[in-house]
Amino acid sequence: MTKLPKLPNPGSVLQAKYTAEQMREYARKAVAEEREACAKECEHTAVRMGSEWMAHHCAAAIRARGEA
Repeated sequence: MTKLPKLPNPGSVLQAKYTAEQMREYARKAVAEEREACAKECEHTAVRMGSEWMAHHCAAAIRARGEA
């Protein structure tokens, strides 16, 4: 798991010192982490449900979304 940077305290505008590019990078990392978590859940389902081909196909499709 990639360690995401800590965001500033949402209650303090004075501490919000992230640039727009830093925020975009944070969002890209967060989306990639969520995508990978979903793909891993598909693979885990393969073990429980016995539908290995479909689960791996689903996981590959989720991961491919990050490459488009």
